[in-house]
Amino acid sequence: MSKSNDKINNALNGHLSTTQLIKYVMPTIITVVFASLYGIVDGIFISNVGGSVAFASVNLVTPLFLIFSSFGMMFGTGGNAIVSKTRGEGNEKEAQRIFSTLVLAVFILSIILTVLLELYLDDILLLLGATEEMMPYCLLYGRILVPFIVFYLFQFFFQNMLVTAGKGMLGFVMTLAAGFANIIGDTIFVGFMAKTPEDAIAGAAWATVIGLFIGGAIPLIYFMFKNSSFLRIVKPKLDFKVIAKTCSNGVSEFLSNISSAIMNTVFNGLLLYIVGQMGVSAYGSISYINTIFCAIFMGYSIGIAPAISYKYGSNDIVELKNLFKKSIIILSVASILMVVIGEALSHPISSIFAGGNEELMQMTIVGFEIYAVSFLFKGINTFGSAFFTALNNGLISGILAVVRALVLSIGAVIILPVVFYLTYGESAALLGIWWSVNVAEFLALIMTTIFLIANRKKYKY
Repeated sequence: MSKSNDKINNALNGHLSTTQLIKYVMPTIITVVFASLYGIVDGIFISNVGGSVAFASVNLVTPLFLIFSSFGMMFGTGGNAIVSKTRGEGNEKEAQRIFSTLVLAVFILSIILTVLLELYLDDILLLLGATEEMMPYCLLYGRILVPFIVFYLFQFFFQNMLVTAGKGMLGFVMTLAAGFANIIGDTIFVGFMAKTPEDAIAGAAWATVIGLFIGGAIPLIYFMFKNSSFLRIVKPKLDFKVIAKTCSNGVSEFLSNISSAIMNTVFNGLLLYIVGQMGVSAYGSISYINTIFCAIFMGYSIGIAPAISYKYGSNDIVELKNLFKKSIIILSVASILMVVIGEALSHPISSIFAGGNEELMQMTIVGFEIYAVSFLFKGINTFGSAFFTALNNGLISGILAVVRALVLSIGAVIILPVVFYLTYGESAALLGIWWSVNVAEFLALIMTTIFLIANRKKYKY
């Protein structure tokens, strides 16, 4: 066994102090944060070079690519739990076989998605609400990215599996390289070469493709050959039982991303109706900022999941309790800090995406100052769902994700604007949209807390 694997085993088998725990998850947190920068960098360049319509168009397409990431995340988190648990039970060869099966399943799924989108992209964009003015931009951006969906899925899948393999730092390096490649591509293709909004959108799309290739193809090559981790691709077996178990385990992350895509579509539709394309641009800016903050919570949850699954598989109740308690404390402190940081930086962050448009900047500032309160609740909500996934309980994890993202979030964004409109007048409807996120996340926190308390005796955490 390699020194790398010895180090991983020592971390998983021993007691993790708060400092050690943070060191253990930090590479994954940074990796997920950098992975989230792709779209954000594109947004900054497009908004400043291509203008507000081009920016709004890309934001309208974004939910579609959130769906792509949700499939990779589902197989990554669901497979993470099974592979880690199997290894915790002492069966590394079976863990490798399961991993290889999932790689094959993700590849087949990506081919199916690519074909469907090549055939029906126009119809899907119409359903998302693309206007006549926005449609050419939406199609241009989408047509460039669709053929590379396989790398989109692999990037999110391997983000999880590199953590499982104890190669979180390698995942970080690859993501960092992909992020820098995307930034350099945007600088060249958009910043220097773009002369029209079409040039800006096409340039940003190709810069994203370069980043996706690095983030998705290089980990695939790494696992295809003998490496210093316990995981590598062996002869796969299309085991539908394993695939079904993986999907049921990771369904919460899948549904959470799908729900986010649906919610973004609902938000965009309401904003188009209330304030027009300016509202979509403002929400796009807030969504980009929200992505970075939420990536920290998601990165922590992904990073700690293998340890939780391993402790659960090895029946180490003492350390399972330790991981749970410390996670709640760390995430609670981080949530408070994020609210403070979000409120303090709302003005300078909003100005980055405004492209000199004062009206857009003011709308974004007001929206983000309200939206930032939701970070107080999102940390525990994100961890709660991922925690049950790590315990191989996809049912509870799925319930938390669906109710949080679909029932509560979409229900709130439909009801709150009406309440604000009837109470304070027409101009207040927009405030209702911003406040809906806080109400939904607060209610989700209550639900998550109830499930965590109700299942403590069952899992002994």
